Amino acid sequence: MGLFVAALLQMICACNTTSEPPEAPPDETTTAPAATARPSPSASLDCPRVLPTGSFEALFASGERCGEVLGPAALLSRAEGLSAGRREVFLDGASHGLEAPDDLNAWFAALEDLDPSDRRYFHDGALRAYTEAAGGDPGRVVPWATDYAHRAGMRDPYNGVRIGLQRAQGYSLPTAIRLAARYPDSWWPALYEELGWRAGDELDRRGEDPGALVKLVPEPAKCAFAHGAIRGLTQVNLPRQAEDWAPVLEVMERLPDRCTPQMWRGVAWALLISLDEHPGVAEASLDALAEADGAREARIALDHLRARANGPTPIWANP
Repeated sequence: MGLFVAALLQMICACNTTSEPPEAPPDETTTAPAATARPSPSASLDCPRVLPTGSFEALFASGERCGEVLGPAALLSRAEGLSAGRREVFLDGASHGLEAPDDLNAWFAALEDLDPSDRRYFHDGALRAYTEAAGGDPGRVVPWATDYAHRAGMRDPYNGVRIGLQRAQGYSLPTAIRLAARYPDSWWPALYEELGWRAGDELDRRGEDPGALVKLVPEPAKCAFAHGAIRGLTQVNLPRQAEDWAPVLEVMERLPDRCTPQMWRGVAWALLISLDEHPGVAEASLDALAEADGAREARIALDHLRARANGPTPIWANP
């Protein structure tokens, strides 16, 4: 059974929605760069008229490319015919390709008649794009994003801002961690979960140990960072996790013990994001876990996230 699941994971494994190839960083600084967004690695590629039927990663990348060149109505038209889950992936990708709107009045008017479940992707995309263009500078981002969320009737602007900060400053995680601390502390769970994701996602390539990085994180946000680190690392290791969870468990040992529930929730999120379109595969990938208590916690968290009894659950929410 383990070999069969491993083969399935090799075929369907996908990367996280915010993953990007690392680029050479400029000199480390805690000040924001000029207000120009970093070009997307997919910017030179065309938006496909026929969307891919394969992995999460391919569909997300197509969404990002389409978000760079299409408006809201055209994006929603392109998503017609997709299953609910794959439609979410495509629109999430599109939100990563949008540019910050120049005219907010015209932007809000264009979104006014959209279904709220669709509108949120465009709001998140606008917030992400502005944050990224501003280099994550809280002095610029916090007032703009707060005003945007108020005008849009959003509960908070965190989802877009967290991705924008990670993309703008994540090439130097120590810098990004310090910059995030300058945001209001109510924003920290979202920001640090996303920075943790990047640490876990890039561990094999960059070698910045999440166990060392978490020491730089403010105490109230350490478990959010740990959650993200394990979420990112789990997704990277999915092809081999039908047989070997050692890379994930080893990093868990270097993160705060008190964050164990959040770390297993990070595992559940990784499985939900990458494998939930394939019934039974997420659960089967947990069968190789020698840590019985951990496997049980991950399964409980997975069931809870799937239920979403009170609507979509923020990825940074506490268990």
